[in-house]
Formats: sequence, structure tokens, C-alpha cells
Amino acid sequence: MGTLLVFTENYWPGVAGASYLVDLTNGAAECFENVVVASNPEALNETDLRRMSRPVFTEHVRVLTNTRIWSLLHKRSYTLSVLLGRAAQLLDPLVVEYNAMLCRRLIRRVRPSAVLSFNGGYPAARSVLAMTLAAHRKGVWVAMSVVSMPVPRRRRLAWYENWLDGRIGAAADVIIVNAPQIAVALTALRGLPSEKMRVVHNALPDSPERVRHSTAGRVRIGCVSRMDSMKGIPHLIEAFARLAHSHPEVDLILVGSGPELPNLRELACSLNVEDRIEFTGYFDGDVASIVSTFDIYAYPSLWEGLPYAILEAMRAGCAVIATNVGGVAEAIIDEDTGLLIAPGSTDELAEALLDLIDDASKRQRIAAAGRERFERTFSLNAMHLRAAVVFGEANLAAQPSPSR
Repeated sequence: MGTLLVFTENYWPGVAGASYLVDLTNGAAECFENVVVASNPEALNETDLRRMSRPVFTEHVRVLTNTRIWSLLHKRSYTLSVLLGRAAQLLDPLVVEYNAMLCRRLIRRVRPSAVLSFNGGYPAARSVLAMTLAAHRKGVWVAMSVVSMPVPRRRRLAWYENWLDGRIGAAADVIIVNAPQIAVALTALRGLPSEKMRVVHNALPDSPERVRHSTAGRVRIGCVSRMDSMKGIPHLIEAFARLAHSHPEVDLILVGSGPELPNLRELACSLNVEDRIEFTGYFDGDVASIVSTFDIYAYPSLWEGLPYAILEAMRAGCAVIATNVGGVAEAIIDEDTGLLIAPGSTDELAEALLDLIDDASKRQRIAAAGRERFERTFSLNAMHLRAAVVFGEANLAAQPSPSR
């Protein structure tokens, strides 16, 4: 049945991209006898590898990346790490070729039947692009995965990025995305071939945790998120402040940590709602247990693929309000399985919150519809079956391994 070589760069414990990588690999593994997971030394770890459905072999490739330069040098010399990082960006074509050479060596050693080169966004990690090119050059079938919206080509480097996109589009046999909107954007913004796109949605294992409505008549609005600039949390705090004093029964719970957390606390104080907002900081427990305490799940992110946070809320039976970005509309059908609002609109978010706070029957109807859609579309079993179909379509087991 051959060997599947999975390659990625820089995913940390609990990061959504790492979860998708593990789940996608578990589905694809059904088509192969062996699985080898390779990464730069700072990437996947035991937390992720333990979630693999079967034992896997591991390899490290010391690819040259800005993240590696930073992690290795910034404590010794901040200036040198910045300078070398900028030099790597300026010499991007040479860096890609250098990494492709390292990847070819790995392919010769592993002799895979197929490669899954896993990226976050696009173009994102250059070493993942290098692995895609290396596999193509070695005559190995290669799938490249993209799980977040691509960025447009930079105007001053459009000629180079157009050339690079053309190479990647020709090299990848299949491009796996977790939402159709990402596929559309990859073609529209980066010119990648639409006929190579395959959709494999995010998925979650089911959980017995369900929303437990407060008997005291309180309504809990919650959000579990990394507190950074792209998650739109200031809009949620501002929207909550508009209704907090007229609705004393409502609380806001923000779960997570990140660089913007101090600023968000200051914003709550400036709006005089600090006593109505609970900032939990980093949560080290089962996310399902805390999501089940929310009546409304508000997710105001400004940039997404198909976020696991939305699926976690649907799984628990929360009524979801989310911004219509990336693949969110794959899960949230407006006025059916949730409410969709424009990204960055505090007005729309406040209106949606009031709608669900004041109409308990609508809140419960939307929550039930979201739970039903989770069961039908976003279960792990459904994802694994789809991944196996994508890899099985190419009859990969019959592909000969490349010679050394």
C-alpha cells in the first residue's frame, strides 16, 4: 500500500491547524501501509502525534525559515536575527530552492508513494511550498493543503509571486482546502487551478457536553479565542457595552490569552463594563466543558479559514453569532444554524446579540439546528471518509515509489 509522507512547519500544541493536520492524516492513512510525519525541529510535537490513529514514523528536516532564525538567534542577538530574517525574505527564491533540496533528500530516504504538504494559509510557509516542488520533481504524487484564506499578491513583487504561484499550481496534483471559499480565493487571488481543488471540512470528535441553561435567568455570552488583532474581540466588547446596562442579566466571558489581552482589559475599563466581563486567560482544560456554559457564542473574527471554535459551539448546542469570513458560512447558515454579520461591524454584532438575548425561542431553535448540522457534516467520521476518497481517487497505492 506504500508510504505517505506528511510534511509541515511550525504548529504548536492546541493550534487549530495542527488539529486539522492530524485529522486529515488519520483519514488519508487508510490508503497507506506506513505514514511518515516530517517537520522542522520546532514544529509538531508529542501532543499532536499522540492523536494519530496509528503509530507513525517521524523525521526532522532543518529547513531554513524565518521562524527558525528567530527561535535560534533572538535571545543571543535580536539585531542579527532581524537582519538574517530580512535577508531570507530578500533571497526567497534561493531559500525555496535550498529547502527543496533538503526535501528531495528526505524523499529519497523515505521513498513515499505520496506526499501531503500541509500549510496554514497561502503562500505562508515557504518550506511547505518547497516540499510540493520537491515531490513533483521526484515524480511523487503530492497534495498541498491550505486551511486559511490566502493573501493577495504584493504589488511590488507581483511578477515574482505570479511566477511562484504558477510553479506551485503546476506541481501540486491536488490542493486540499477546508472550505470552498478558500478554493475560490486561491484561484481568484493567486491563480491556482480550480480543477485541482478538493474540499475536506474541519471536524471534531463528539462530546457529551451540552449547553446547560442558567436557572437564575442569566444569559452568558462567550468566546474562546486567541486574543490577537485579527480575532475582532474589541468589536465584541464594544457591542456588549452597548447593551450591558439595559440588560443586567447578561454576562460576557472571554476565554484565551494573547498579545492583545492587556489592551482588551483596558478597553473594558474605559467602557465601564469591566465588572461584567470575565477574562479567564489561557484555559488548560476541556474546551467543551466551558463552551457548554454559554448560551450565545459570539465569534467576531476578521480573518479565518473554517474555525474549530465555531464547530465547538455547534457541537455543544450554543446559538452562534459569527462574522461572514473565510469558510464560516460553510457551517453557519444565516438565520438557520446561526447569525452571520459583517466583519468589523460593531453595530451588526450588537443587533445580533440583542436579537438572541431577547428571543429565547429563536436562540434555542438556532442552537438545535447548529447541533444537527454538526452531526451531519462535521463529524470526524465524515472527514475521514472524505479524506480517504480524495487520496483514493488517485489510486495512490498503485503508484510506484521513486528510485533512490
